[in-house]
Amino acid sequence: MKYLIVNADDLGAGPGIDRGILEAHTRGIVTSASLMVDTPWSAGVAALCRSTPELSVGLHVVLDARPGDERAGAGSDSEPHGELRRQYARFQALMGRPPTHLDSHHDVHRHPALLGSFLAFSRSMGLPLRGH
Repeated sequence: MKYLIVNADDLGAGPGIDRGILEAHTRGIVTSASLMVDTPWSAGVAALCRSTPELSVGLHVVLDARPGDERAGAGSDSEPHGELRRQYARFQALMGRPPTHLDSHHDVHRHPALLGSFLAFSRSMGLPLRGH
């Protein structure tokens, strides 16, 4: 049997986005969402998601610096691992369980300078990494 997964990114980005994602889930199209854990709305929408167990919720990692930025550490293959661990722990604190999958804001996990860190982390946690 084949299954269609419809994932909605940016859960936690704001009240309108959160409401739209949850409404799309209750109406039957969205089966999965990816939660940003450090926004002012993260805790509130996580509480709503905990009362919606049919919705698969993964971690939507947000990195401050993208590969190629001038900021220190940007593009470093060793720096992201600590941030991945921190956001994973924050996800567990908010949701009361581990994420179902891992992906990233603006798909930065696909960048060659970051992909190794994301793959190693996802494997160590036993999480699917979107696109891999």
